[in-house]
Amino acid sequence: MVDNQGNRYMITDTGEYVIAMADTKTWLSYQEKQQNAVMKAKKEFDDKIIEHIEKDGKTEFLDPLALSGKKILTPPIVMTPCCRDKAKLQKMTNFNYNKNDLEQLLIDNDFHCPNCDTEDVFIDVLKPNEELEQELKAYIEAKTAELGIEDPSAAMDNALKRSNETEGDEDAQKRQNLGFQPGQMMPPFSMPFMPGMPPFPMMMPQMMMPPPPATSSSPKK
Repeated sequence: MVDNQGNRYMITDTGEYVIAMADTKTWLSYQEKQQNAVMKAKKEFDDKIIEHIEKDGKTEFLDPLALSGKKILTPPIVMTPCCRDKAKLQKMTNFNYNKNDLEQLLIDNDFHCPNCDTEDVFIDVLKPNEELEQELKAYIEAKTAELGIEDPSAAMDNALKRSNETEGDEDAQKRQNLGFQPGQMMPPFSMPFMPGMPPFPMMMPQMMMPPPPATSSSPKK
């Protein structure tokens, strides 16, 4: 039998459920291709935003700790207590940092400020810059609307969220269609479906559900 999601279930002559399973190797290959496509699209998106950041002179939106090229800052954004304005800049091009990156840098450099070398800049004294986070978010939203583009990572997150929201209802519908009752063994949930995903190639059945043990009654005397 096939449910409304296209999952295949069969019953053998002995009454055992047989579940057709997806080809794991093909699924992993598809996932890798999807991730590479998202990463490529994300880089192209970021490059366009960075181009406009530079044109608009919004260098406070760029990550000063980027190892290669230029990178947009990502929340949470923090500052050191000793360098909180452009007048204090010495070694760095920006006094705003990604929190995780700055914390790791401080640990690796005996808690010296990466900009002015002030000592004892401990993690618990870093200053959040929530105002800049909001400004950066608003700037990116405005530019995506102006340029008619979309952040591919945000689109993927939204797709996953929608998939998770409907997963419970879909599983309940599958149980209803297949006649499963509470307390009975069920087939495992299928792999999540994403928009544009090709059908899974099917393998030979791999999982069998044993029939319930036979009951016996005492012979009548």
